[in-house]
Amino acid sequence: MGAWNRKSFTGFASSSDLTPGPEGLPLFLLTDIVEGDPPRYRTRLALYDGTLRLLTQEEARKPRYQAPHVYFLRRVGEGQELLRLDLRGGEAERLTETAGVLDYALGPQGQVAFLALEEAPRPGTPRVFEGTSFPAPAGPTAGWPGSGPTWTGGGKTSRPGFPLPAPG
Repeated sequence: MGAWNRKSFTGFASSSDLTPGPEGLPLFLLTDIVEGDPPRYRTRLALYDGTLRLLTQEEARKPRYQAPHVYFLRRVGEGQELLRLDLRGGEAERLTETAGVLDYALGPQGQVAFLALEEAPRPGTPRVFEGTSFPAPAGPTAGWPGSGPTWTGGGKTSRPGFPLPAPG
């Protein structure tokens, strides 16, 4: 067996963010190592329909499918933006121009909601989430204690979570 070096990992691939695609087919991110000095990771959007189909050649994150489109995030400049790819053909369409999209959700009628930064973060500065207009949910919530940001607004403090039913 030969010595390991950086070229030993060229061609290595892994998958993540598996989600149902068209007709329930697997839609996922495929990460491989691109040869270079230094080598780098490349994460692309892929669909498996009996054959591996790469849907993007550029970086992609957080894919979600809603017929006939695949939505995903891609780094643009210093932040990431939301894009939409029509699986019937064509190029990915950029839907946002912000300082950076943090996350997004799809509605049942094709609506898109996203959480974005108002300004690009300066390197090395911590992110502070306070003074937002998110009201605290009524009653106890289920979540991960101590995880995630705390939102403050209207004199109430909230952590992300799901409302729990009232005790019976």
